[in-house]
Amino acid sequence: MTDYTYIKPGKKLIERIVAWFIIMALACTFLSHFMVKADSERTKKNVRVSCDINNSLYLDDKGNAKGYCAEYLESMAEINNWNIEYVSGTWGDCYEKFLDGDVDILFPTQKSAEREKVMNFSSLNGGYQTVAMFSNHDSGYCYNDFSSFDGKKIAVSDNSSNYDVLKAFADDNNFTFVPVFIEDAQDKVNAVKNGDADFAVFSTLNDTDDLNIVAALDILPYYYAVSKDNKQLLEEVDYGMEKIMLEQPDLVKAINNDTLGFNQNTAFTKDETEYINSSPKVVVGFYKDTAPMADYHSKDDMQGIYIETLKKVSEETGIDIEFYPIDRSQYGFDLVKDGTIDFIIGSSDTALSAMNTNEFTATDPIMEYNTAAITRQNYQFDETTSTCFALTSARRYWEDYIYSNYPNATIDYYEDAKDCLNAVESKKADVTLLNTLEYNYQSKNPRFSSLIEWESVRIKSNTIMVCLSSVSPNLLSVINKGINRISDSTMQDIIYYYLNIPYHSYSFADHLYSFRLTLIIV
Repeated sequence: MTDYTYIKPGKKLIERIVAWFIIMALACTFLSHFMVKADSERTKKNVRVSCDINNSLYLDDKGNAKGYCAEYLESMAEINNWNIEYVSGTWGDCYEKFLDGDVDILFPTQKSAEREKVMNFSSLNGGYQTVAMFSNHDSGYCYNDFSSFDGKKIAVSDNSSNYDVLKAFADDNNFTFVPVFIEDAQDKVNAVKNGDADFAVFSTLNDTDDLNIVAALDILPYYYAVSKDNKQLLEEVDYGMEKIMLEQPDLVKAINNDTLGFNQNTAFTKDETEYINSSPKVVVGFYKDTAPMADYHSKDDMQGIYIETLKKVSEETGIDIEFYPIDRSQYGFDLVKDGTIDFIIGSSDTALSAMNTNEFTATDPIMEYNTAAITRQNYQFDETTSTCFALTSARRYWEDYIYSNYPNATIDYYEDAKDCLNAVESKKADVTLLNTLEYNYQSKNPRFSSLIEWESVRIKSNTIMVCLSSVSPNLLSVINKGINRISDSTMQDIIYYYLNIPYHSYSFADHLYSFRLTLIIV
């Protein structure tokens, strides 16, 4: 009989076996990871999409996709496991590349009988394009002044939906025109600038800061188009668009709102022009000592985002704007009601909706900002906490929000934003709600270095100008056009400039605070 004797392995042998198993397990894990990653990359479909045709989709200086529909396309790519390759060019360039098979998705594309012969369109539209007629800034043409359009030369694409829209619009409004057939939008702009055409017709999605809109001809949906023989890609486009519609409705809504809006300069109507020529003077109130929004020292020494913006509006409209500084202890809406001022700038759409009254109306938004909760670093609060809020009188419209979300809260009122921050820092109050731009400025004061901004409590608002509902419609319309003529880049330049100004609102107590350690030692 064979004697099987068990030999106990040594400790080193066990350690080697365990180590070997660990190494093999790690190797398998890494190998599996890289195989999955490689397989994922291998199965990603390359899809070439046209871009730089207009502001719906373009590449920035770093080659990143931007525009109204950039996020939408990235979502569609993620849903369908695409790797998007952006193909830059004018509409004419991209259309030729599409016909040659060098572009898979031609976008944005309007439907026409001619195009349906060579392409299939997405079942859902991707947004809307306003087809408009443009003129030079200094041409003197007024908005919808149809009699002045009669017999003029209009640059338009031949055999296009825009040409059909133009002919129908001219017939409906009893004017004739001489077509100047030009395909590319920039070439149309150049034709107007050079005097080869009086007007140009194309989509408002194009970047045309150099021209005025003198008529909106029609609003047309645009689509994602693929070639006739690429049914698989069309199915993926439709699937992605339907999934986004169901799962990201806010994204779809944002695109529709953005593409429907006029982002270019709109010419004044004849009535608005007559109103401007009557040399009106408008008094606009603003809260002083609210740097970087407004910093008032004297009539000849005031600066800030609001001041600079109002000066731009005055330049664009020709309306003489008089500035009226308001103390933070005053309620600006009362000054509008008693006629002391015509408008107040610095109000928000949140404030207007909180009043729940038809007594006031407002301009278009001037800029977007956030209101944030500011507390001490170690302070925690929620809806059950007995929290003391510090507000200025001008921000009393936050009362409903505070009491609705924090039933155990109390509110104390202070003169200005700095006093509110002092109250929080000194524990006289627990929280204050401030415009993040204003807090950015005040946080440069070392005294407030222990305060923090709560990312979880941020309320998005728009800065507007509020006036009485009985205001002249021509005045309100002219002011709105002046606001909309300030480009996004100009507005950003103004905001960035004043965000970077040094802090100059030190009090005597602030200076003592900077030397507090020295004083304590002494």
